[in-house]
Amino acid sequence: MHVESGSYLLSFVVVTGIFNPNGSYACIFIYSMRGNVPRLLWKHETGDRAYGGLRGIRVADGNLSIEEYDVGNEEPCMTCPKRFIRSYYRWNGNRFRRIKAETLPYNGNGVEFLGYPSDS
Repeated sequence: MHVESGSYLLSFVVVTGIFNPNGSYACIFIYSMRGNVPRLLWKHETGDRAYGGLRGIRVADGNLSIEEYDVGNEEPCMTCPKRFIRSYYRWNGNRFRRIKAETLPYNGNGVEFLGYPSDS
């Protein structure tokens, strides 16, 4: 998928691996193009479901927002997160730098994925 952010055209590649009968992890790769050659700008690994699992990715106002589930210190529960962490990143010309992170309550039923950025 491609997203325009400021003067950059960003390409997002998300690779998900499924382990055992129901575990999964993901890696997010963000590229820009230099001529006809892709240039890796950033990579980020997410966890499994409530343990850092990917909830959503957004680009707004030139910033990247990634939401990941957080089970915290409660009893381990792979599918019942109580909160999620929304981290904001800004491209500084060389790399994405985290500028803010907030922990928000999650009252949903199980782990859900809200989707990727869209250029539409």
